[in-house]
Amino acid sequence: MDNAFLALTTQLFQTSVLEPLKPLYYSGKACEFASLSLQYLYRLKEPIHRSLSQREKNSLNQAKAILMAEMDTPPKLEILASRVGLNTRKLTLGFRQLFGDSVYGWLQEYRLQTTYNMLLNQDISVSSVAYSIGYTPAHFSVAFRKRFSLLPGDVRRASVRA
Repeated sequence: MDNAFLALTTQLFQTSVLEPLKPLYYSGKACEFASLSLQYLYRLKEPIHRSLSQREKNSLNQAKAILMAEMDTPPKLEILASRVGLNTRKLTLGFRQLFGDSVYGWLQEYRLQTTYNMLLNQDISVSSVAYSIGYTPAHFSVAFRKRFSLLPGDVRRASVRA
């Protein structure tokens, strides 16, 4: 048990607070206990930042290249990790550290940026664009609008007018 928890427990059982003030005292200690618990849980979730080895960086760049090449049917995390010679934990933590996003968060952003450029620069329907990156048109439209605050058709129409 952490020293702060031990001290708090000791204070709870060895208090000399007057009886009428005990509810207030215990409420304060409960808040203190909750605060310590949340700090402890937060520290457990913090990733341990360490430098990535050159081999890990190469593997992570290889994973990114695979995702770019296979964005319409991306491999599952376990398969991607084994293809690049990392375990899933190293892949996910390293990807976030090197590229600033989760594996599939990065992939979704890459897909949406690619489709935006396709809609602007190619004479292709919205449905074809959606299918080319592995989305159904309805799901694509929702994701696109959430990301760019525009409908894919609006971008398509703007590119036709230009």
